[in-house]
Amino acid sequence: MFKNSRITGLVIASIDKGEADRFLTVYSREFGKIRIIAKSVRKITSKLYGGTGLFNFMEIEFVEGKVFRTMTDYRKLKGLDHIKSNPAKMKIGYDICEIIDLSIEKEQKDSRIWLLIKQSFQLLDETKADNNTWLICYQYFFWNLVSLLGYRPDTGHCYLCKKKLTPEDMAFNPVNGGVKCFMCLNQGYFEHEIKVSTSAVKILRLIIKGRRDTLQKIKPIMGAEKELNGLLNSFLKYHFSVSIK
Repeated sequence: MFKNSRITGLVIASIDKGEADRFLTVYSREFGKIRIIAKSVRKITSKLYGGTGLFNFMEIEFVEGKVFRTMTDYRKLKGLDHIKSNPAKMKIGYDICEIIDLSIEKEQKDSRIWLLIKQSFQLLDETKADNNTWLICYQYFFWNLVSLLGYRPDTGHCYLCKKKLTPEDMAFNPVNGGVKCFMCLNQGYFEHEIKVSTSAVKILRLIIKGRRDTLQKIKPIMGAEKELNGLLNSFLKYHFSVSIK
């Protein structure tokens, strides 16, 4: 006998299959990341037609089969309409979904990651400020996710000499997950190391505190945007063998 289940989750990816089916990747509160098939969902007459899009928190019902979980019903809990109506926010939302899909293993439930996903998407949806503030949401999600996955970078002390960092020239090392101080830079740049400014390290330090209220203390990224994205992509490439444009 097949088992019926109900989950609360967010669709983070979808792939069309055959003439009308669609495979969904969902990050759920109950199971972590799982895959579900929605049969005949691409037919306009399907009752599931509106339940497979990104940027919706939903209750999803499915049947546990021998091979696949098959979606049977859904109910939208919160539509992230401000993300859907803003191309810049949508780009950040897609990038967050891609990071979730690429970095998290299937069926590893973690209530902390679920809470981070909810907070990050709600923050992105509700924030009415400019593009720089939305990019802070993206950085906030990524660095707190990798911290929960066990890759938290140390932004307070030099990863080589262990001394407290001072506001001078520094380098970020994605391999060791930390920052190298000015004195240790006399040894030169090691493989994979990237020059990093004091401003970028300060922003990273605030973000990794993992508290939404600390984001209000962060001034617009301005010139640090490219630098922070470079640190993020170097970390993503080394630890997860992927990169996001």
